[in-house]
Amino acid sequence: MRLFLAWSLVVATAVCAESPAEDYGLAEALIRYEVSNTLSDSHSNICISVLGRDIPPGVVKHLNDTGLTIVSSGDPACETSMPIGEPRVQSDGTVEVPYGYYAHCLGDGCVTQGKMMFAYMRHEKDGWRVLRLQGGVSF
Repeated sequence: MRLFLAWSLVVATAVCAESPAEDYGLAEALIRYEVSNTLSDSHSNICISVLGRDIPPGVVKHLNDTGLTIVSSGDPACETSMPIGEPRVQSDGTVEVPYGYYAHCLGDGCVTQGKMMFAYMRHEKDGWRVLRLQGGVSF
């Protein structure tokens, strides 16, 4: 609960969010951006978390049109993870969002691969928009 309140406070500070549904609007915009631009394996079973918690079922349902198969982080079928961290409001009003994605590695001799990134986003009249990505540190 404390994590959800921290997320709500940061988003409310950035855009004066009026409802809890808006708290996940930023995450949804980032996920949609990744699917349409850079997410290399959008057909695997993916677990998406915000501040260490799975995105709520309502958000998962709203993302059905992306073609992603979103599963719980604890589900053994999870092949790719996309953790989204705590957004930070920048001095220019943009919001810096740390996130990453990595492929799960099972079996002998396999190597987990992934990326850590930062998205810079802004809330506009039509909702959240990704302005640019930075990082891409592979591991």
